[in-house]
Amino acid sequence: RGDHSDVSLIDRLIVEEKRDVRTSKRAGALSWHDLESAKEVFGRKCLVGLVEKAEESIRRYERFFGWGDNSGYNTCVGNKLVKADKRNEHDSFEGTNAWEVLRKKNEYDVLLFEYAKNLYTQQSTMYD
Repeated sequence: RGDHSDVSLIDRLIVEEKRDVRTSKRAGALSWHDLESAKEVFGRKCLVGLVEKAEESIRRYERFFGWGDNSGYNTCVGNKLVKADKRNEHDSFEGTNAWEVLRKKNEYDVLLFEYAKNLYTQQSTMYD
């Protein structure tokens, strides 16, 4: 996990962009300004891929980075995608005290994820 296991994605994005923020952000709560800063950094520096659209995302990466011009490569990637899908249904703990604590702790990360999903759609006009 490294040094960032207790740090939100927003903190990490802001720290990467503005190194002097690290100490001040760890000490205080995140704000809407932090979320907007993280969105700006994310939108400028990230090519978004989504697990629920794994094949489409990998094709996007292939085009962007110039990967996978042979059929052997495409077969290998396809096999890995099929074998890698290990998602299972789990009980929901929504509405419990634990759920509420996690929701509050990760509120801005969830909002940033929603932004990333929208960014994925926007980027499809450029990279698909």
